[in-house]
Amino acid sequence: MPQINFTCFRLKFSSPLHLSVGKNDYDVGQTTLHSDALKAAIFACAMQLGASEQEAYAMNEGYRASSAFPFFGAELFFPKPSSRLPQIVDVDEFSQGKALKKIRYIGQSFFEDILSGNPQKQLLQSIHLHDGDQYLSDHADLQGMREKIVYSAVNQRVTIYPDYHQPPTPFYTERLFFHDRAGLFFLVQWQTGESRDLFVKALRLLGDNGIGTDRNVGNGFFSIQSEEEISFNAPALASFQMNLSLYCPEFEECTNEVLQESSYQLIKRGGYMAAPETASNVSLRKRSVYMFDVGSCFPAHVQLSGKQVNLRPEISLVTHEVWRDGRAIFLPINPIPAS
Repeated sequence: MPQINFTCFRLKFSSPLHLSVGKNDYDVGQTTLHSDALKAAIFACAMQLGASEQEAYAMNEGYRASSAFPFFGAELFFPKPSSRLPQIVDVDEFSQGKALKKIRYIGQSFFEDILSGNPQKQLLQSIHLHDGDQYLSDHADLQGMREKIVYSAVNQRVTIYPDYHQPPTPFYTERLFFHDRAGLFFLVQWQTGESRDLFVKALRLLGDNGIGTDRNVGNGFFSIQSEEEISFNAPALASFQMNLSLYCPEFEECTNEVLQESSYQLIKRGGYMAAPETASNVSLRKRSVYMFDVGSCFPAHVQLSGKQVNLRPEISLVTHEVWRDGRAIFLPINPIPAS
């Protein structure tokens, strides 16, 4: 069985995290740090370190990154594939569907079994489901664990207007908190290793700067807990491929025939400009684009790569490009055939 190699970066957060959904309402946030936002933030930090634009672009072309998913202890959690999963609990068909619907993340050992399409652990017990049945794992680090791995809380804040002509306006912000042994990790697939040193330095600076919304009030700070090489046992012959990053296809990659054979979810990407050249442009909204969400499954016989898209607002005030990277990491997968 062939192996696919990645570099895994574990991020340990020292403060809460708010990931905007791209709207004005802060009371609801995203729960996934997506690959396009992560790569854009690392690129900006490389420029902040003094790298030339050419060096920063070379770094960006030198790797592909997954979105960031939770880890707990030594266990890495991956998104649930959108394809059909094996029976995971010994219950009737109705309860089986309810159990599968709750699961969001799958531990690495089970995940590799699901990729192979011939899982060794088809009948599991309720002790393998954690944190509201959202996490599937039999790792020793989670045995008997009752606390939440990741949880959210809403706190109230207030907007004070400088001219005092308007009354203070309260608003709410949802923030993510992590268990002491939990955090986020992402995988990197190096196209070239030439800019790896710049990448790591930029990632460390990003941890000091913070990622997400409301960094100026202490959100989104992290450190690199570890940098390690990991491997996946992948099936030699797979019928499908699953993306671990947001995927924005080239026109020729997204045909009707491909979509008819695929199972997927779409996600809208846009929001406000985070680091414009001019501070006054921070209130400008980027253009929006739909991408395929992580966990989507596409036929393996199609060569998929993805592309970068420029979301620069259609306004003359913005003179620089606003790139979002839709080039994805894919893993081969053999879904369980429908009975």
